[in-house]
Amino acid sequence: MNITRIGASTVFVILSAGLAVALTSSFIHLTECQWIPIVVGVFLVPFWLGSPADFWPVAYLAMLSTVIGSILLITKIIMELSKNGPSTDYHIDGIKSYSAAFGTILFAFGGASGKKSSAKNSNVKTF
Repeated sequence: MNITRIGASTVFVILSAGLAVALTSSFIHLTECQWIPIVVGVFLVPFWLGSPADFWPVAYLAMLSTVIGSILLITKIIMELSKNGPSTDYHIDGIKSYSAAFGTILFAFGGASGKKSSAKNSNVKTF
């Protein structure tokens, strides 16, 4: 179980660093490898603050950001479809892109593996 958590955490950090590069490449010139320690530092701070029960407002912020992101994504998809029409070009660039996509799909279907142990560590009754 701990091996899957390490793998999921690694994928999450690499994806977050890649997102940081994509969002800031025009004004901050850092590579993905340079973003990884920054992302880990940002993610590490909340782990030192307390149990997951202390972070209940984060759930509301996560829900709000998901709703806003979904609305923006659907709006952008509709705009692109009305401008260009549906795409029929689906190709694989090579083994590297296939492996990255496959690993991301496996990570997405992994679910929240740490929920039960986090609740156990907080002495919260789980059902």
